[in-house]
Amino acid sequence: FIEAQRILNSLKNYESWKCSITYHLAMSYIGLGEFHQAKQNIKIIEAIFNEGIIDKNEKGMLYIVTAKLLYLQGDYNNSMKEVNKGITVFIKNGLDNNNLMLTTPYILKAELLNCLSKYNEAYAQAQQLYEMYKSVKKEDHEIFGRIYTQTARSELGLNKIDQALEHINKAISIFLADEARNPKDQDYSEDPELALAYVVKGDIMSVVSDMK
Repeated sequence: FIEAQRILNSLKNYESWKCSITYHLAMSYIGLGEFHQAKQNIKIIEAIFNEGIIDKNEKGMLYIVTAKLLYLQGDYNNSMKEVNKGITVFIKNGLDNNNLMLTTPYILKAELLNCLSKYNEAYAQAQQLYEMYKSVKKEDHEIFGRIYTQTARSELGLNKIDQALEHINKAISIFLADEARNPKDQDYSEDPELALAYVVKGDIMSVVSDMK
């Protein structure tokens, strides 16, 4: 992405491509925890929109990347505002509300709702994602691992312990089946999705232990 951005910056009239590349680069920096670099790239996206060079209907990507950054910085309320603005723009721009292109903002929204203890809403969002994917992907696909993780978090919050444990075990099994994610003999995981699933299972088992 860095090399693609460097090449595009040397060209004129490719602002839409520049915006897309910069969005993915910012997301990559966020995933690496390099928030300063992410903010710099978000500023580039903002500048492109402020210049009025590309369609404002594409501004959804700016809202989503900003929401992701705010989420990882622990600012859940403002992150929720940004993700909702992004979803609204995408749908207003013609996307059906069950379009798979909304996966990233919907997963983020489910995470945020769980963080804000809005478990019924989080569960509903996770169920919408499940319905979107059940006819197009096999249930061993990694997307279901992510969906089941958020489902389990919401079920834990709703005190549906048995269902939560079932779903988080499914999520962990899906992630471990991926050779790139499986830590094998290591006693820790560098994969954020698998690590989160284990954290959720730990929270569930803690509740189970307290119930005994």
